[in-house]
Amino acid sequence: MSMYLYGRPVPGFALGSVAPESHAKLDAMLVLMRADAANANTVSDYQGVGQYGADTAGPAIDDVGPAEATQPFTHDAWTINTKLAATSDIVEAKNLLDLMLTDYQKAIAASRKQQAPSGWRVFLIPAGILVLIGGVWYFSAR
Repeated sequence: MSMYLYGRPVPGFALGSVAPESHAKLDAMLVLMRADAANANTVSDYQGVGQYGADTAGPAIDDVGPAEATQPFTHDAWTINTKLAATSDIVEAKNLLDLMLTDYQKAIAASRKQQAPSGWRVFLIPAGILVLIGGVWYFSAR
């Protein structure tokens, strides 16, 4: 897609993606998985939702990351999915899937905490303080 400025093509210029925010996408994925779990009637249904989580939701959550915050939870969900895949009891399948969904919810919450703004960056130096505000360093003498 070419963009034009004053009737002339401008190479390398294009509008950005209109994709939804990453966390909103993860929240929607989790809501859909919970809906599928609520509509499940067989062990196979629960296993299908669990496998989708292991194949798609977990990696998507880790991609939003940071992985060091999300992977403990997504790995636990992956481990639970191996138990879910091996069960033939419907009550156990439902309980295992509920545990997986809780782990994914915790992973999303952990990724939000890690990406929260940390405020002003302040460095103490012998002559005073440097503060980063809006990408500009300011010096304050004591």
